[in-house]
Amino acid sequence: MEIYRSIKNIGWVTISSILNQAFNIGFLIYASRSITPNEYGLISIIIIIIGFSEIFINSGFVSYLIQERRVCELLYSTIFFSNLFVSLLFVLFFLATSKHLSIYFGEPVLEKLINYCTICFLFLPLRTIPLVKLNKSYNFQKISIINLTSNLISLIVAFYQLSVGYGIWAILSKLLLFQIINTTIYSLSVSWKIKLEFSWIELKKSGKYSINQTLADTIGYWSRKIDDIIIARFIGLYGLGLYSFAYNFLMLPSIMIKSQLVQVLFPTMSSIKNDTKKLNKMYIDISGALSYFGFPLIFILYIISSDLIPILVGDKWNAAIPLVHIFCIASLFEITIIPSTLFKSIGRADLNLKTMLLTKFITLTGILIGSIQGDIISISISIIISNFINFFVFSIYVKKYLGILISEVVLVNYPALLIAFPVLIIGHLIDIWNFQHPISMTLKIVIGISTWILLSLTFKPFAYLLIKEKLSNKNKL
Repeated sequence: MEIYRSIKNIGWVTISSILNQAFNIGFLIYASRSITPNEYGLISIIIIIIGFSEIFINSGFVSYLIQERRVCELLYSTIFFSNLFVSLLFVLFFLATSKHLSIYFGEPVLEKLINYCTICFLFLPLRTIPLVKLNKSYNFQKISIINLTSNLISLIVAFYQLSVGYGIWAILSKLLLFQIINTTIYSLSVSWKIKLEFSWIELKKSGKYSINQTLADTIGYWSRKIDDIIIARFIGLYGLGLYSFAYNFLMLPSIMIKSQLVQVLFPTMSSIKNDTKKLNKMYIDISGALSYFGFPLIFILYIISSDLIPILVGDKWNAAIPLVHIFCIASLFEITIIPSTLFKSIGRADLNLKTMLLTKFITLTGILIGSIQGDIISISISIIISNFINFFVFSIYVKKYLGILISEVVLVNYPALLIAFPVLIIGHLIDIWNFQHPISMTLKIVIGISTWILLSLTFKPFAYLLIKEKLSNKNKL
């Protein structure tokens, strides 16, 4: 029953994610034509600050509430006020340090941008409980609609502001407006009223899990963002702008396939956490599905980036193309594993923290070694090496605590890689003919996807058969 419910939820989340990403990419393209890589770097710093604050305000407590089977109203109120208190601390902290941060990065305008973005922090705790309740009731249809509506309205306003010359402030306005609309709709969609109740006992009960999870998420977050900080400080915001643009370009398969899938899987896997056999099978099946859809999409992005970037945002962003290629290779090792979701679903946030500490230490070491060379390419290459090592580290922990062998994960993924790899070869062959960018990109997409579909129908990899079987069983019901 869980797998059918998951398929339905994945459908809603996937559709919402595709539409949101399509809207966001359109906005990214339009904004990139209006702003410089240096201004893009400034926005990247703001997004880092907002993301870091969101982890502390919501992360650990939200995960605890979702994976806990029975939650009383007193615990809901306790966590709400705890999150509200933390959000106020972050507002005060960044108001006090914004000037120092602007001096550190050598950009005076950054002070005003940071002060403005602190308004976002006040809205984060207000949607925590409604979001948790919708997750626990598996109402991903409503979650998807709310997120899509909020994003669409904020984008329309931001598009208008860009068209009349607001520049970087239009992008910041979009971030703030999304928080306001999203929080308002969540609050109106769930029947939960704030009660003036607080319990230190309830807070303590959730504390161990929440602290471990928050620490794990914080380490994971900064391991992904420390390269941005290093680039901004030692190479400059222009370099950060190129680097962030390339990373966001590559985030499409990760967000569209993995991140949103994890949102659905967490409550589903939590519901079967006591059935190790079923949980392990679900993990392996999902890993196979991720590689089956993720690998060809990553290769498509790799081969069309040299055509798509000049077409959409102009030649001033061409320096980002090699970075996109590097990130594509790095993401191959990351997209097929979801150990964090697995550990959290069984209530072992401590394991998530341990693996996060080890793997992110490896990542940070690689970034620091890459930064010695003093260029963005070296730092990017270090991420490929780190992701390769981290794949095996995560796999070892999953085997040790849940009995899932590395060979099982590799066995379910390598057929997907074999049928997707010809897409990459086709792209390079088309480049030999030096077609104009629109023609070249169209040929790569059409021939690449057609080849992948043909190979799937011919060789029928594990994930293809699994998905076909699940859909067939669902239709019989």
